[in-house]
Amino acid sequence: WDFTEGLSDETIENLNADDGNVFSFQVTDAGAAVTFENKRKMAEIELSKTFVGKVSKEESFTFTLTLTNGQNPVANYVVYRDETNPENNISTDENGMATIELTFSENETEPKSIPLTIPDGTKLVVTETEVKKPVGTGEQPIYTTKYSINGAAQKTGLTATINKVSETDESIAFTNTRKTNTITVKNTVSGYSGNVVTT
Repeated sequence: WDFTEGLSDETIENLNADDGNVFSFQVTDAGAAVTFENKRKMAEIELSKTFVGKVSKEESFTFTLTLTNGQNPVANYVVYRDETNPENNISTDENGMATIELTFSENETEPKSIPLTIPDGTKLVVTETEVKKPVGTGEQPIYTTKYSINGAAQKTGLTATINKVSETDESIAFTNTRKTNTITVKNTVSGYSGNVVTT
């Protein structure tokens, strides 16, 4: 920016950089001194999990959050802050990643959620770890997982992505529905010529 004579004392805001910074500056004395104050916009995003039906036993669902600014990870950033118990704070690591767990008690039906504070302009990727059960020599998913961003129509999948976070972003909601198996029972009667009564 080129500051020239004739500027009055004022605060000019909302000059946004690609990484989401908001550059606010105040001309304290036109032509003499300029004070810069950098502020970053934040988005308050609620990450939630809804379980369709009841949980038969206590179960935790794990989410991996990845935060990047362009090609660079947003490292050591507090995405969840517990003002009462700071030891519960959740921060990204050097790779811009953090792990979050939402736990349901037995027979619990109410959704679980956690508030996240995400820098404006960054890319947010949230992936749920798929829960599987052993079947034969392999494994099989237990749930069908869907997600919705900002209340939009649900999509099937384990990964929700906001390519450029803004202050208008407010929610990422995952929903799990337990898969059901169809069992066919066949009854074969041999050596009998009368009527077969089934009750």
